[in-house]
Amino acid sequence: MTRLDGASRIPPPGWAFRISILHTSDSAAPWLTGTWHHGGAQPADRACALWLLLAERADGTVDAALLADHEQIPAAYRQLAHHTRLAPGTWTGALAPSIAAHPFTTHIHHPTPRTGHERAARALLAYLITHR
Repeated sequence: MTRLDGASRIPPPGWAFRISILHTSDSAAPWLTGTWHHGGAQPADRACALWLLLAERADGTVDAALLADHEQIPAAYRQLAHHTRLAPGTWTGALAPSIAAHPFTTHIHHPTPRTGHERAARALLAYLITHR
């Protein structure tokens, strides 16, 4: 599995990213895990998938297209989303809602880890409430 996020290098034209998991977080931009495939070639796993096509323009902006395998027609795709001239690093946020809404991928949310300060604050609040 490969991690793909807004800081990842975009490969030359001809590569498609097969999305396995959308990762979201309370403190970071969304990122994807999956595999790169050249020329849209289907991997050995014939399950339906979401595909991401990225192209970097000369001015540094990014074009992104999200495609889904057609469920009844082999080697056919449906376009789910298409964005042009996105600022670098923003394409994951632009596509995340479409990816999360589709049944061909898994969505994992990574909550912000709790710190000891939050636990201490909750304990202090509980003490104050119960010892009035």
